[in-house]
Amino acid sequence: MRSASTGKDHVTRHFVTGSTSVLGQALLADLIARGEDVSALVRAANDMEPLRAHGVRPVFGDLTRAGEWQHDCAEADVVWHLAGPRVSAPLRPRHVRTGIRHAMRVAQHLNDTVSPHQEFIVASSLCAAVPDPTSRDATPPTRPVGTGHWALTQEGVISRESARIVRMGWIYGPQGMFPGLITAVRQRRFRVIGAGGNVMPLVSATDAARALWDARDVTPGIYAAYEPESPTQEELIHHICAETGARRTDKISPRLAAFSLGGPMADALCASIPGDQAGNTVPGWIPVRSWRTQMIEDATGSHPLR
Repeated sequence: MRSASTGKDHVTRHFVTGSTSVLGQALLADLIARGEDVSALVRAANDMEPLRAHGVRPVFGDLTRAGEWQHDCAEADVVWHLAGPRVSAPLRPRHVRTGIRHAMRVAQHLNDTVSPHQEFIVASSLCAAVPDPTSRDATPPTRPVGTGHWALTQEGVISRESARIVRMGWIYGPQGMFPGLITAVRQRRFRVIGAGGNVMPLVSATDAARALWDARDVTPGIYAAYEPESPTQEELIHHICAETGARRTDKISPRLAAFSLGGPMADALCASIPGDQAGNTVPGWIPVRSWRTQMIEDATGSHPLR
């Protein structure tokens, strides 16, 4: 639950990792709008000035190494961990293995830094727990796909009584995967992978940031954040075609898609991911945006803190 105030003049201090990601930018914009005291970890010097211009204190550091960033993290009332290994196509198995090692080091350093009295909010992914389509069980076991391997590794290391872990659907916004996907569909460089009937839970970066904020008031545990009317992969791609005027794409087998996207990425894009597999959505959180009306606009929008 939220930290008790130490006095009427107490200001809640926030420490954010992954501040340059699409979710990080949305969360920072939300915290700034609320008038919060915010510091954000950055790994590149040219990311520091845009944050300062918006009233955020940049902290230079690398989560995979112990450093001065740990002091700022330990001094915060709320720690928001949104950072993850950088993703680019093609995503090969060796990249996944490297990402797992990266996620483990980061989680271990956070474990050494975040104390039980601090609020600890962690952004994870629904790709961490996908039902195994080859299982004949009535309730099939789950497996991670794509970057879900990193998310699951991180969850296993940092899981503690005080952490609220929010597994997100595919996040759309002015950065990340979807601007590139939309461009690829328009240029006929992307085809539906497999049959296309797999469910792809989506959530806007703005709604995802609100889900993290609302998670401050819930019991520690694992929750989910995604729009309830999730499209299939084929519905999503055909929607992009219709909205942009692009010709409908044909289909490609996952094996062939793996040559350009990498096996783990192709596997994730054609995996059916029911959001309720992660458990309940964040109590009290209701998404206000819809992929049907906002995705194209959001993907072509401006960077919120630039």
